Amino acid sequence: MSLEREKPEQIPNSENLENTKKIINEQNNILGQKKEINVTDFQGVAKLGQILKNIPFPTDKKKIIEFVKLYAVDEKILKALGNIEDKGYKNTAEVTSQAGLVS
Repeated sequence: MSLEREKPEQIPNSENLENTKKIINEQNNILGQKKEINVTDFQGVAKLGQILKNIPFPTDKKKIIEFVKLYAVDEKILKALGNIEDKGYKNTAEVTSQAGLVS
């Protein structure tokens, strides 16, 4: 599967991470727009999200890890995925939460 739908300018990285944090902080000051989750690794969540958008859900831990390895994701993300519960997952949000990237 291809990652052609990826929009690099929208993915937090070392070049735009401060801008991403600024936008989230500004969002917290808008009535009714306060974030309800805590992202511990913006870049990791963004990278994982871009990859997992191409995997058919529901799926299990083994298939998720195999799929992610195809795209040579960094070791930090693979380690986090190695710690997720061995069960079925309905969507990317469940995976990132179980991996400890989002709480």
